[in-house]
Amino acid sequence: MLVKTIPAAAKQSREGNVLAASGKSAQRSEACPRRLYSTQRALVWPKLKADMPRKPSSIIEDYLMEIYDMTRAERPVIAARLTEKMGVSAPTVWNTVHRMQRDGLVGIDAAKEITLTDAGLVAAESIKRRHLLTERLLVDILGLDWADAHEEAHLIEHTITPRVE
Repeated sequence: MLVKTIPAAAKQSREGNVLAASGKSAQRSEACPRRLYSTQRALVWPKLKADMPRKPSSIIEDYLMEIYDMTRAERPVIAARLTEKMGVSAPTVWNTVHRMQRDGLVGIDAAKEITLTDAGLVAAESIKRRHLLTERLLVDILGLDWADAHEEAHLIEHTITPRVE
């Protein structure tokens, strides 16, 4: 956990009291004795996830796209199928799926079937759209072969911003 040190003059509580700084973290101020660690909590980076929407990593995007494709093919999405598709071990798949569940992208039911949440579906459709747009660009504009374009599109799709999409 990173704690950022800020000059004492910049450390003000909501009431406007200046808190003293000592070393790497704020100490209790006599002006505000009950707010012992309030500045330490405020200085921890990153802040709440709700405050900072992030783009999923390329790995998470790959998982979302595979889950989306399996769902559209009406195949039940289970960890064993993801393990085959992603080419990684089962524990790696479960760790990633649980991280995605924590981030609100997927849900896991009692039968261990993985489903996309509303947020996960929006993200998966965005990734799929970027992939298809990239394939069309590579084939129609640059004249690449369709088979080659798919592999190249997979590499490029992670860098396209929503503005281009």
